[in-house]
Amino acid sequence: MDPVSGDRPQQPAAGTPAAASSAYDAYDWSQVQQIVALSSLNAKNVLTTTDLVTIEASGGTDYVWEYPMSGAKPLAPTLLASGSAWSGVSLINPGSINGNQALWTRNTSTGQLTQYLNINADTTSTLTGQTIAGSTTYSGSAYPLITSAAVTGSGATNGPALWAVDSTGTLQLIPTSLDSSGNATVYAPQAKSAGGWGPGLTNLS
Repeated sequence: MDPVSGDRPQQPAAGTPAAASSAYDAYDWSQVQQIVALSSLNAKNVLTTTDLVTIEASGGTDYVWEYPMSGAKPLAPTLLASGSAWSGVSLINPGSINGNQALWTRNTSTGQLTQYLNINADTTSTLTGQTIAGSTTYSGSAYPLITSAAVTGSGATNGPALWAVDSTGTLQLIPTSLDSSGNATVYAPQAKSAGGWGPGLTNLS
């Protein structure tokens, strides 16, 4: 039994490329390297849908799958992307951007943040990302933990707030902004603690 509810879907969605279909594990979730829940909000900020996005390793290749949910049950996944570029990233849920699901990633080596907009409408199995302006300093060594509150701010920092713990154990708020097209910019972090957030922490959520 899978850790969500019911059995793991036995096969990916129709139209999945043959190589990815062959690599898909129909039996359990042991190939999952990362998992994040993505949500969409309506105009009243009410949760309307939640999908799971995973990075799964098979045969030396990383596959990014999006599982639509029916209640607590995952349905046949859609392939979003694959390849070595996904082996060194952290998945981040920025929440709904312009009313559509979005995905952010953090390259753990370079610290670069990349955004993928309207991913639930993508049918290419490749995902085209865009570097988030100002995001070249958030490496895994400098910021071991990073996540998003998936809640937008207001005014000049109207984008999804990022939260991170830096290498000194300080909790940092990282403001962002969005332009009318949903393109994000990251601003300087703001310390929200004097330390003590490092030892024993394995994730932020």
